[in-house]
Amino acid sequence: TDENVLERNVKPAPPLSVKDKEEKARRSEFVQGLLLSTILDDNL
Repeated sequence: TDENVLERNVKPAPPLSVKDKEEKARRSEFVQGLLLSTILDDNL
């Protein structure tokens, strides 16, 4: 039911482990690198 879905969404997310944080940081760095490379390619 809708109530079950709401309850599930309200539960706080478990704290991120160190590995998860490292993976997120690596992913954001990768995305930034992609954005920079596309910007540089457009300027060439």
